[in-house]
Amino acid sequence: MSIRKEILSRAYITFYVLVLVSVVIMGQVIKIDTVERAYWIQRGEDYSIRKQNVEAQRGNIYADDGSLLATSIPYFDIRIDFGSEAMRDEYFNQHVDSLSIYLQRDIWPKRSVAQIKQKLVRARKDRVRSFLIARNADFTVVEKVKKYPLLSLGGYKGGLVLERKSSRLKPYGNLASRSIGRMAGDRKPLGLEMYYDDLLGGKDGLRYVQRIARGIDIPIHDLTEIDAQEGHDLQTSINVNLQDIAEYSLRQVLTEHEAEWGTAIVMEVKSGHVKAIANLGQTASGGYYENLNYGVGRLYELGSTFKLATMLALFEDQDLELDDPVSLGPGYMRVGSGIIRDSEGHPFDTTTIEHNFAISSNVGMAKLAIKYFRSDDGPDRFFKYMKQFHLKSKTGIEIPGEPEPDIYSKEERKNIPGKKGTWSSVMSIPYMAHGYELRTTPLQILAFYNAVANDGYYVPPRLGEKVMKSGSLVRMIHPNMKSVRIASESSIKKAQHLLKEVVLNGTGKNLISPDYSVAGKTGTTRINYADKDAKRKKYIASFVGYFPTDQPKYSCIVVVNDPKKHAYYGSKIAAPVFKEIVDYCYATDPNLMKVLNDKPMLASAQIQLPVYEVGYSKDFETVFGYLGLKTRKSTESEWTVILQDSTDFTLAPRAVREKAIPNVVGMGLRDALYLLENLDVRVVVQGTGKVTRQSIEPGSPINNKKIFLTLG
Repeated sequence: MSIRKEILSRAYITFYVLVLVSVVIMGQVIKIDTVERAYWIQRGEDYSIRKQNVEAQRGNIYADDGSLLATSIPYFDIRIDFGSEAMRDEYFNQHVDSLSIYLQRDIWPKRSVAQIKQKLVRARKDRVRSFLIARNADFTVVEKVKKYPLLSLGGYKGGLVLERKSSRLKPYGNLASRSIGRMAGDRKPLGLEMYYDDLLGGKDGLRYVQRIARGIDIPIHDLTEIDAQEGHDLQTSINVNLQDIAEYSLRQVLTEHEAEWGTAIVMEVKSGHVKAIANLGQTASGGYYENLNYGVGRLYELGSTFKLATMLALFEDQDLELDDPVSLGPGYMRVGSGIIRDSEGHPFDTTTIEHNFAISSNVGMAKLAIKYFRSDDGPDRFFKYMKQFHLKSKTGIEIPGEPEPDIYSKEERKNIPGKKGTWSSVMSIPYMAHGYELRTTPLQILAFYNAVANDGYYVPPRLGEKVMKSGSLVRMIHPNMKSVRIASESSIKKAQHLLKEVVLNGTGKNLISPDYSVAGKTGTTRINYADKDAKRKKYIASFVGYFPTDQPKYSCIVVVNDPKKHAYYGSKIAAPVFKEIVDYCYATDPNLMKVLNDKPMLASAQIQLPVYEVGYSKDFETVFGYLGLKTRKSTESEWTVILQDSTDFTLAPRAVREKAIPNVVGMGLRDALYLLENLDVRVVVQGTGKVTRQSIEPGSPINNKKIFLTLG
């Protein structure tokens, strides 16, 4: 073969080989770009360096006394990066034996030290980047692991990788659970957690991580990070003990009468701060659970509790006097196609406005409304006053989901789906006057009664009180909350007198007590009156009022829906819950207690008695019984706070929750040790006498096994 042909043949062979290689490469490129595209994209994501958000520590929610209502508990996945470039074989070989011993003692007790060492050596040999030590470990375990041989060298040399997570804990369980709420990610967010999310949530940080296996990232420490800023804390107005009493009393009544749901709310008159908000609904099994915030989110027909709004409107519009006459006739009257009846008979056909309100006559109220508000521009004036009383607007409470009040005029109903055509020029005003054909939430009508108690000044209900940071005050949430007068002074005085008369001589007589004074209004509402085929009548029982009557400190509402046994009147069902709450407030608040002896005592009669003691209930009962001293017990409780007025001692409850640090301040050392050591908490004591200070806040989760008590 000639040299020329040989060169050409080699060139052709080279050319064909290159063409074949090109075809193969192009085929692989097409295959990778089409058939295997998703696979290689996923591989790139799995082993790439990326930015990752670092979740900020969420702020705590506290009760009014600093007790924890909600807190974030950190937990960790603990891993070792045996592929870390800074981990030298000499470090590993020097510490592997002792590391195996520590891991066997604390983490893997069912494995032998030899087995653990074998796993560690194999992982080091294979340069395993994510060797799992423990999953969902708490802070105590993490602190131990950080001190282990090799791992104590840190993330570079020791290969320690901590993946931080957190869960939200409510130390008091379901207490005020719906109002405290839950944050985003815990199903549907709600309550204070949702409303104050920006404040509590803090600001997430940023770090760079490298994915070393599917779903496993490790931080790259030499790249820039932005530190997370922890959230602020929220101190609420909720009083834990008062909340407990409200829920307990409400549950007892709901269970006894087999009611569908109930709510009880307590507010401070001057500030509008909500001190307790209990909500319980019946479950399929017949028990009761806080499944909905009925106090804030449920509209209901008010019945007789709305009569105060009608009377206040009449006082503002016509300047009626309390002794003006009202005709009740035979106790019923026909209005259009309906009949308005009084719930109970009475032996008179004419009475005064004052007595008409006290006995809660539907007929008397309807006749007054027909006379002054049904004709001409009367309905317009009526709704003007409802707006003036803040009964046509939301309260603005910091719980998302509050509905608008259902109190609509003829013109407003024309533009509302489901309301068009429901106005009756004959029937609507007289029925609305005694609480039908309109709806509000329990909190909305309570805010109105609170304004009457507050001499006519309306303050919006509020749960948030302070923004805190590391125990220090950042700001007050509502520092200059303005109150607005809803009616003239003379009209308010008349309204206050009517509410007193209900308790003294009307439907609320069962609230009379020699120890305190209460003003309020009962309500009993038929809720299925439009159902002509109903097999049984359904009612809502309610009571709303305030105490003390002269200088009101608290307002309160109790609503019980559809009681099925024994009774259905507000005076028989809702009023007893109200009374339990009032009893507790008077028993535990010295400022409310009646002064029994304000005269100077003889020096010889000045006997030193315990004014404030905390301890075991049965011990106190034994001692006081032996000494023959009078005591009052506000509720059943294993632990008690002793409060003393001039002659009596009150045994008030000291709430102690499971799986939370109790409040032992004021206790003797024996009782404090009994409580804490039964929780496996190590106690360190300094000083003598009673406990004056404890190092861990009451209500905190039991993470720290040591607590310091100061006695004095």
